[in-house]
This record gives sequence, C-alpha cells and structure tokens, in this order.
Amino acid sequence: HRPPRALGPGARGGTEPRTKARRRRRVPPAAIVVFVIAIPVISGMLLALRAVYFIGVDPDDGRTITVFRGLPYELPAGVKLYSRYGGSGVTIDAVPAARRRTFTDHKLRTRDDATELVDELELGQLEP
Repeated sequence: HRPPRALGPGARGGTEPRTKARRRRRVPPAAIVVFVIAIPVISGMLLALRAVYFIGVDPDDGRTITVFRGLPYELPAGVKLYSRYGGSGVTIDAVPAARRRTFTDHKLRTRDDATELVDELELGQLEP
C-alpha cells in the first residue's frame, strides 16, 4: 500500500501561498498628464469653433450668401468644422463686384459682425 501523496503548490487544496500575485495594470504617469492636459485643450477648441463665424456662399446652390459658425475647413472623410448658422435672400450676383470678396474670403468674424454685414446687404445699405 502506498502512503498518500502530498499536494504540490499547483494542486487543488494546497495550503502554500500563491507565488504570483495578481498584477494590476498601471497607467503610465505620462498618459495621465497627457489626458489631463488634453481635456481642457479639446474643450477650448470646441468652444472656439462655436464662437467664430464667417460668411460664404451656400454649398448647396453655390450662390446664396450664408453665415456659417465654426472654421471654414473640412477634414478628411468629409468632417466639416463649420455648420450653417443663417442664410439670406441674396445671391452673390447681387453683391457689388467691388465687395464680393468680403462675402467669399471666409474671414473669421463675430456673430454680430457677420449677421450685420449680411443684414446690410439684404437691406441694400452696403457701402461699395
């Protein structure tokens, strides 16, 4: 008859402590710093996109003067950094030739500046 075998460290019911404790995954401190800095920067950029306006022509018809909110750029995959804020009833053809560049140069403006300029155009009060 054989005596009972002692249980080894890998056997069930063993009383020896585990030699490999569970290791927690640690986030590198540099990643935390980047994350903490990135959040306010991205938030600021999103706020800035909503605070600037420009005037251009509506891309749907290529003629109607329109006020846009954001930056006049488009990223790859068709991601636009702008949205249509308000249209007008005036086409680029109605703008005096000497002033057309004002409505197509995509200069960044405040909301009030952009809307007032379009209002002046609609009311025929635009100075040449």
